[in-house]
Amino acid sequence: YTTLFRSVDPTIAQTEGDLDLLEAVWGLMREWAKMWDVWKFGTFAGIDIDDMEMQAGAFYKRILKMGKKPTERVATWGVWSTMKDIVDEFKVSLPMIVDLKNPALRQRHWDELIEKVGQPFDPTSDDFTLEKVFDLKLPKYVDDISTLSANANKEMAIETALVDIEAAWKEIEISVAEYKNLGHHRMSAGDELFQQLEDNQVGISTMKATRFAAAFREGLDYWEKALSLVSEVIEQGMNVQRQWMYLEN
Repeated sequence: YTTLFRSVDPTIAQTEGDLDLLEAVWGLMREWAKMWDVWKFGTFAGIDIDDMEMQAGAFYKRILKMGKKPTERVATWGVWSTMKDIVDEFKVSLPMIVDLKNPALRQRHWDELIEKVGQPFDPTSDDFTLEKVFDLKLPKYVDDISTLSANANKEMAIETALVDIEAAWKEIEISVAEYKNLGHHRMSAGDELFQQLEDNQVGISTMKATRFAAAFREGLDYWEKALSLVSEVIEQGMNVQRQWMYLEN
């Protein structure tokens, strides 16, 4: 009978096809809802942003494919357009989520964002989830968050440079060797030491001149004075040594 009805009224076959497509669309909607639940209820710190981007991108391709020929009529359905809009909105928010996941962000950056939002939150707490991000309407501050993240990267470069300078000078040694087997010793400061000294002094001066140096002013001032002192001590020491060696003859 079904075959007979289809031959008599072809709209029945189309209706059955539409029902199958509709079920497929709602199946996609349910699949997205499950993914979203996993993302939004987990801690924000535990989000795997690369995996999230990959899954959202693959899902979006499936939505677009469903709305193309030979089933282009699906694109006229409200459920399809609603699902596409939801995923579109999420994809637009992904760069903001990436910025919020920036490991260069420090508490001072979060404090600045909290002040802009006007609502307190703790980004390190277990209740700071992706759902919380959207509840706080942080996507409204996408430009501010992008700027904060970019500034944090610039500041991170200074922070890393200071750590590297400290580590380098912990390892640097000024060689002292016996002189002419007479019980006297002489200091030897090689080219490597002077190159390190010059590079670090130039680096400190450059970093102090940037607008991102405020948070590291104390450390930059310390190393500027310390390196200047090292330079002066070595220079004076080598000068005295040269004069003594001349007179020793």
